[in-house]
Amino acid sequence: ECFYTENVLFDAVFGLAFWEQIFMPVQGMGVFFNPFQRAPSDFYDAGFRENRKTAIQQQFTELSKPGVLAEQVKLRFATKAGLQNPMVNWRYLDEDLLILSLQRIPLDDWLAIFNRLFSDTRVTRNGLPDLILFPEGKGEPAYKLIEIKGPGDVLQKNQQRWMSFFAAQNISHELCLVRWSEDVSDEH
Repeated sequence: ECFYTENVLFDAVFGLAFWEQIFMPVQGMGVFFNPFQRAPSDFYDAGFRENRKTAIQQQFTELSKPGVLAEQVKLRFATKAGLQNPMVNWRYLDEDLLILSLQRIPLDDWLAIFNRLFSDTRVTRNGLPDLILFPEGKGEPAYKLIEIKGPGDVLQKNQQRWMSFFAAQNISHELCLVRWSEDVSDEH
């Protein structure tokens, strides 16, 4: 099974897993000014993680326990559906894909990706691969991330950084270069 997930799946699971930490008030800082804010005012600032350091570390510890990530994400998917979150694009988030991803993607991979997303929420939320493949064959990885580039298209800097990160984390990924077939006639 292969799904188009560019910048939706990993961002959404991150947003659902860290919902409480994203929207928590911060002592001594006004980060919410009206009830219609999509995100705290410091969400894209370098200090966002530092301002919530203890709560985020506690959540990482909690999520490290078997089954907790899937349980929390499914619960928030059910109870928060449609509410604003800077990381969750409800229009494109598919529940079946969400559940399959939580079953097939190893916890260590989720946690590593979450850690990177927290490093700079403005920059890292983009550039994720176009597709996620869930191979069924023996000896195949549980999943593979695939970036597609057509003729004349190249990896952007943020995509290059994600590809380097995946390589460093041993996360299965590949770049698929699409080329015009030599035998395509002008009639097609």
